[in-house]
Amino acid sequence: MLRKIFITACCSTMLGSLPLAANPAANQENTVAIPDPVISCDGADQINEILEAWKDGFQAANQVFVKYKNMKNQRGEPICTFFPKYEIKILSSVPVPDRQAQGHVVHIWVKKFVRKLLDGSWSDSNYMLWTEVVPLRKEREA
Repeated sequence: MLRKIFITACCSTMLGSLPLAANPAANQENTVAIPDPVISCDGADQINEILEAWKDGFQAANQVFVKYKNMKNQRGEPICTFFPKYEIKILSSVPVPDRQAQGHVVHIWVKKFVRKLLDGSWSDSNYMLWTEVVPLRKEREA
């Protein structure tokens, strides 16, 4: 069964238990409904720092996420946060090397996206981690 990874500020575990929809491809013409919250950061640098820390384990990745969650950008918003369920357009999708998580393989993509605002316009671009936790035998889908 596919599972979602969550990095939480309040918990040390990052393995969630919600079902995950199929990995959406980049397509600027179609919108995608995000079924579950995902990690979103203002820039790819923060996402990459979280991924780099993950090589040292979940605690290290969580510490980096919490650091950026507690830092504010120029708009006074957290640099990284959980991105709730929204309608988005995925501008690009880049697979990154798999990670291990509590005996599972984690497939990861960094996705650049824009989200639909309340007034119907589109936000500036942001980056998110799209993750799938799968049994060790399942192969990564494109």
